[in-house]
Amino acid sequence: MDRPEHILSELDRRGAFGVGYKYPAPLDDLDPSFKSLLLSLQKALIEALRQENENVSGGVIHPPFHVDYVGADEPNALAFEYGGFAFILITVPIMEMMWRTSERLSHAPSVAGLLDVAPIEPALIERLIPALFSVQFAFLVCHEYTHHIHCHVVKSSGEDLRIWREIRESAKGDELDAQAQEVGADTYAVYIALTNLFKGSGRHNAISVFELRNKALISADESLLAIFVVAVGAFFYAFEPMIIDAASIYESTHPPEAVRMNYVMHSVTSWCNQNAPAIETWMNPRRYQVFIGTVGEALWGAAGTTAAQVAFLRSAPGAEYLARLEELRLKQFRGLENLIAKAKGRSV
Repeated sequence: MDRPEHILSELDRRGAFGVGYKYPAPLDDLDPSFKSLLLSLQKALIEALRQENENVSGGVIHPPFHVDYVGADEPNALAFEYGGFAFILITVPIMEMMWRTSERLSHAPSVAGLLDVAPIEPALIERLIPALFSVQFAFLVCHEYTHHIHCHVVKSSGEDLRIWREIRESAKGDELDAQAQEVGADTYAVYIALTNLFKGSGRHNAISVFELRNKALISADESLLAIFVVAVGAFFYAFEPMIIDAASIYESTHPPEAVRMNYVMHSVTSWCNQNAPAIETWMNPRRYQVFIGTVGEALWGAAGTTAAQVAFLRSAPGAEYLARLEELRLKQFRGLENLIAKAKGRSV
């Protein structure tokens, strides 16, 4: 089998990724410390995905995973199977975007207060920026991984390369099926990313922030959960919140931020129930609203709130949309279960 880097270089030579894409990514143009962090995260995630087994993937058989970076003119993430590998490519612009949001949040006194690490000082900022970035990055990779194992990625055949692009233009039609796939990927990614944060390679960067304040064990677990909610919220709120109504809600390939975070928090509660019951009720709805409101305002000011989204979702058209989205998500999940069962020669 050819090396994954050789496969990617050949695909780039053929222009398979599209206009503006370039492999390998120009990492030498980045700040040396940022480049070093990216390379260490890539190594850790490749190793983690190589150790992943059918229990983690839900029983889906797939090729070995390879995580890599690609130059591009746009923030995006790509997922595809080709040449005997399941690829996850992250563009330089989306990494820079996540770094900028991490910087902005790390300099915000309101965020330091949320995380109980105030006052802000240079040593804290130096640790908090890479910690927030690492959680965002891990969540993004886990999200793309889920697109693979939930069979959203169409397998390539021969010279036909089929690429799943995370950020896609709206088709101006009914995109509810794509939205259900996105929340499905979000909810499953939470389980993997939280396990990595609490018990895996992600713990070191995050816990170093709170070591400055000598957190007790239970407080440290609460703090890890807090940094996860802030970081994932920042990932969704990197762009100005969507403006939605009864017609446009169905035209986007992704649900509005308030909906995605609602699914994320349901998964967070479920993960805590199974793995960290002592903090299951700590991130209650009231605390969450304070957290996500603070993140939105730190990034966008008053325009960063999702009050207009929430108001629509509480209306009759909004309730109908949520019901249809959940029905389709469950239908997709049952379809995946059937696919796995058939592959194993049994019925459900």
